[in-house]
Amino acid sequence: MDDDLLQLPLDERLNHKLRNSCAAVAARATCPSIWRARRQLQPLAGVLANLFGHADKNVRAEATNLTVTLYSYLGDAVKPFLESLKPVQQKDLEAEFAKVANGGQLRPTRAVRSRKAAMAAAGAAGGMDADMGMDQQQQLPAAMALPDPFDFAEPVDVLSRMPPGIADALGNPSWKVRKEAIDALLVAVSVPRIADGRYAELVRAVVARIGDTNIVVATVAVQVLDKFARGLRGAFGPYTTSVIGPLLDKTREKRASLLEAVRSALDATCDAGSLDAIQPEVLAAIAHKIPQIRTESIRFLTRCFTSLPAPPSSLDVKAYCEALVKAMDDSTTDVRDAAAQALGTLAKVVGDRLVAPYVKKLDPIRLAKVQEYAQAAVVKGGCGTAASGGGAGKGIGDRARDAAGIDTATTYG
Repeated sequence: MDDDLLQLPLDERLNHKLRNSCAAVAARATCPSIWRARRQLQPLAGVLANLFGHADKNVRAEATNLTVTLYSYLGDAVKPFLESLKPVQQKDLEAEFAKVANGGQLRPTRAVRSRKAAMAAAGAAGGMDADMGMDQQQQLPAAMALPDPFDFAEPVDVLSRMPPGIADALGNPSWKVRKEAIDALLVAVSVPRIADGRYAELVRAVVARIGDTNIVVATVAVQVLDKFARGLRGAFGPYTTSVIGPLLDKTREKRASLLEAVRSALDATCDAGSLDAIQPEVLAAIAHKIPQIRTESIRFLTRCFTSLPAPPSSLDVKAYCEALVKAMDDSTTDVRDAAAQALGTLAKVVGDRLVAPYVKKLDPIRLAKVQEYAQAAVVKGGCGTAASGGGAGKGIGDRARDAAGIDTATTYG
């Protein structure tokens, strides 16, 4: 391959009139060795479409290979690039993606200089070796995170995609009319990114269908809320207080498919809102008379803890700890176990010192269970650097006993 071709930017190489195919080969070959920032990937949006429209079948074949390789490293982040392709091409690519194990999980073998600097900074803060191979690093710092498909997608005005009068149709006495309306709504909101808009009336209409007597309508309604929350993200925040309560109440559901849909929608709602905003509804659900709702609500709270972008406030820690410690005395085993896991996870997020005063009254067996969960917790969000232990080798059990004024050596010596 000519040296002058390699000197060109990636998008110019791939647009070269005579050497598209070999340029695609070169681009594919660089993926395992270079960690590409978003600004380097963005030009691929238009270039991939050009390659797939090329008259030369070899170019089209290499375009497919390049796209599959990108998918191996970026996962769904590559899909917004493909929206302008022909349906048959998209179908063929989806078939190829299905053959890729753990799409988006591969890691480059080395980093560009700017990324090495980020790794060095992260290493100074958290003990990561800047010279360590990227395939040896199990968790990447935020500065090294994979591109997010949401960042690449253009916001879609979903209101323009909906049939007129859809909110009224959702309340129609006929289940068939409601089913057609909710199905059409699911299609409309099934996009990577939804444009900000006034969705309050529509969200209320969908929430009302969560309790629909027709199980199919109820399931699709939950899926619509899931899509709304993931498509709007932070812009869905104002709707979380009206959505979270009905979703938590629906965790009483015995059907596995609907319960899984509810869990997914709850997680999306948590990501779009804040622990403070949903606190009243969550605390009420933790104290619900139905054990399954109590259990699922606490498990949901645990999942929220693991994905927090920032530590919760001291007021939130107090409110949730008090409710969870009370749940540790629940008559149902699942509730007690879920509460122990939630307390342990929260300790991993905010540090043992903040949680210890609330768990100091727990008996040694239950306290040990909390500490076990704290040590095993995996935090996915931006928290957790003040993880369990935090000094002098003490865990949450030791700190709780310190808070209670108990001599550990005397009690357990």
